[in-house]
Amino acid sequence: MNTASRFLTWSFVLLLVPLATGQQFAVTDVGSLDPGGLGDVSFAYGINSFGEVVGSSYTATLYSQHAYIWTKKDGIHDLGTFGGSNSFAYAIDDFGTVVGESQLASGEYHAFSWTKSGGMQDLGTLGGTYSSAFATNNYGQVVGQASTATGLAHAFLWTKKDGMLDLGTLGGNSSEAYAINNYGGVVGASYSTGNGDVDAFFWDMSKGMKDLGTKKFDPSLAYGINGLGQVVGQGFAYVGVSHATLQTEAGAVRDLGTLGGDSIAYAINDHGAVVGTSSTVAFLWTTKQGMRDLNLLIPKNSGWILGVANALNAAGQITGSGPVLINGNDANHAFLLTPTN
Repeated sequence: MNTASRFLTWSFVLLLVPLATGQQFAVTDVGSLDPGGLGDVSFAYGINSFGEVVGSSYTATLYSQHAYIWTKKDGIHDLGTFGGSNSFAYAIDDFGTVVGESQLASGEYHAFSWTKSGGMQDLGTLGGTYSSAFATNNYGQVVGQASTATGLAHAFLWTKKDGMLDLGTLGGNSSEAYAINNYGGVVGASYSTGNGDVDAFFWDMSKGMKDLGTKKFDPSLAYGINGLGQVVGQGFAYVGVSHATLQTEAGAVRDLGTLGGDSIAYAINDHGAVVGTSSTVAFLWTTKQGMRDLNLLIPKNSGWILGVANALNAAGQITGSGPVLINGNDANHAFLLTPTN
């Protein structure tokens, strides 16, 4: 979901290598905020170009989840909340800015932006009581969903200069923005006129919101976009059956198939590698090798079952979550996969 930025150093450029044929991965356990306790459960949702991971983890306080950032150097760090019990981190840019949602003391959730120096900042709403930030890019643009003064939920774009901008809908009552690339291209899903259908959309400042829905896949949702404008998500080929999809703004759509049952694609990098989940296992899809079960690409007897892959970077590192055997017991933990060849 993170793409190359003109602000990145030459060291990052060296990481821009495609996934190799026969790719294998080493698995790193991200851990949790309550290791060995009842809250020893974590999930990963975002990764940046340097392998820093964000997500949420249960804490030692019963039923409380907190947003976290994990780095190889410092391990897992609790980002706290706005005074409520829960917070969730969904994305991180290459400068270490984290976005997500956090509960207020009053119980409502607001979108946040977090930095190491400034802590957690409330991004506000579109006039209502709720907001959540799902993605950010390397230019400080944040997207998500927020409630309006009339109680509707609309996709938004937030910038430090202009605050929160309502992106509108495809004619229906609600919309949601899930991803943004470094060129300001936003994707998500919106109800169309009449609120009967949900279609994937592409939005940018010059063209506004464009319907990416197709006759082949209806309804459809878009969860990820790369710097080339390639969009991934899910489409319903049959009633109740969803397939991971890859398409372009121009409208061409490709069915990525499944590993049996449903499949959903959550992220795509600039090399066109796609990750997601199919039939309860995490997958990696490439043009050359199609859809592969990530569990077959990690060391045997690792103790892991990789259930979902939510994000990847240009270096081919992948993050997600799944059960891992710890002291004879299964615990759902966030993982980081790093290519070994």
